Amino acid sequence: MKKHTAKITSKSIEQSGLPGDYKKAISEYIWNSFDANASKVEVNFDYNEIGYIHKFYIEDNGMGIDITTLNETFGNFLDSQKNKSFSQTGYVKGKQGKGRFSFTTFCNKAKWITTFEREGKCFNYEIKINKSNSVDYSVSEKKIIVGGQETGTKVLFDDFF
Repeated sequence: MKKHTAKITSKSIEQSGLPGDYKKAISEYIWNSFDANASKVEVNFDYNEIGYIHKFYIEDNGMGIDITTLNETFGNFLDSQKNKSFSQTGYVKGKQGKGRFSFTTFCNKAKWITTFEREGKCFNYEIKINKSNSVDYSVSEKKIIVGGQETGTKVLFDDFF
């Protein structure tokens, strides 16, 4: 009988060398946009009178996250399929397989709303991760997009600390 030799926990993810500063953590998501060949990246936030951020998201027009490769992208830790990828710029930054967990530096929840193209059709779905159980992620059903939807990803951050 085969057994796994290692187990990944939320604590091991937090201790894997994620950025300690929220500005560096945010830059991880911006780099992910460029790694996805985005030509447009928007950083949006809204805060109240006392400076509490209640809405923050990063949106791009990159290629989106193909649901058929989700096990290799979100399912792997400290391993990235970007190691084998080619970028038009010749430089891919996010190759360590942990950048998606950077949100744990400044908030408790992250949600990716992504649209990708496959075989001439665009599909949209959501991925959610909670800091308290970051080894698991949930995925919504994919939906076929009808009309002129562009590919891209919007990462929403919630429950700030």
